[in-house]
Amino acid sequence: MNRIVPVLVLLSACSESMHWRSEEFSSYYRTPSPRQESGNLDRKKILYWQGRGAKKLLGILERNEVLLEGSRTRREQYRILDAHFEPVGFITAEGRFYRFEDQGGRSLVGEYPIEDDPKQGMFLTGLKVFFGIPLREEDVLQKHYLALEEIDPYRDF
Repeated sequence: MNRIVPVLVLLSACSESMHWRSEEFSSYYRTPSPRQESGNLDRKKILYWQGRGAKKLLGILERNEVLLEGSRTRREQYRILDAHFEPVGFITAEGRFYRFEDQGGRSLVGEYPIEDDPKQGMFLTGLKVFFGIPLREEDVLQKHYLALEEIDPYRDF
């Protein structure tokens, strides 16, 4: 019996110290966000032209970083604005393209993978489907083009 008492004291001391250590590391983890935050990272013009015709501004693509309420990690989200800077849809980090409806809802247009570089083909394919631009034509003069270009703050708008 005398040998069991020191072992029990030692085990109880270990259990308390483990609890103390786990509490110590909680200060290193980020606390959940109390409110939603959003910040703009980049804006690009969405240009469309057919064959050798003049380029037409379809809209603006905004890349934002969003921190949702109760979340610990930031996510990227793309907003699609029309030529009059009105929001018409958005793209999630997973590549789901949504269009805003007149009643205030949203409808899924399609799902296309988004690469790190937004100039990749699947990203532009998703934008073509979003704006209703044909994907393939046989005649080069009737081919439809879509491109993302940097916004020049001194020349554009």
